[in-house]
Amino acid sequence: MNDNRVRIAGSLLAVPAVLLALAGCQRTLFESAPAVAHGCETLVGHWTSLGDERGRDGEMEATVAADCSVRLVEHGREGPRSFLPLRLHVATQPARWLWVDAAEANAALAVQPGPLDSKGTVYAFAWSLDGGLLTLVPPAHRPLAHRIVDGTVDGAVHAEDHFLTVRIEGTREEIAALMAGDGGLDQGEAMRFRRRPAETP
Repeated sequence: MNDNRVRIAGSLLAVPAVLLALAGCQRTLFESAPAVAHGCETLVGHWTSLGDERGRDGEMEATVAADCSVRLVEHGREGPRSFLPLRLHVATQPARWLWVDAAEANAALAVQPGPLDSKGTVYAFAWSLDGGLLTLVPPAHRPLAHRIVDGTVDGAVHAEDHFLTVRIEGTREEIAALMAGDGGLDQGEAMRFRRRPAETP
């Protein structure tokens, strides 16, 4: 791994609402995927987001196809907004993680890359499935940023205005070890999706 360090440079431009729903004004990049993808069969189908006290159900829809492509549709005040499909990578061992290529996601969601983006970085989420309820848990960005500043995690931090980007550095094995280590990876606020019943032909 590279030496622990903090880098502040450039600017992170405004993020569209669909990515705000995934990562808020903060995001964490992983230099390497956390595992080997095992297929997405369990998640194939149509999913609708569940709101909380700050949002409504159905603000975002996701459709996962058998080829592991996922299409996102955001339902905002100006009507539905569709985005280019993303390739979803899903792992069940040694833990349940799913991820998308960061460059692909940035392009699909019209997000300009920041100074910590590079080829091969990914956005990763822990996931669990309980019946038809899918829960996604992003990394806790600020605690991870503090761990990088403290020198306990290798990576980099970029902060400007209200935006924060955290980059966790290391090989797949090193990142997997970090996630499985004492206390695991700091986790952020969970997002929930309900599987829609299959449509009758």
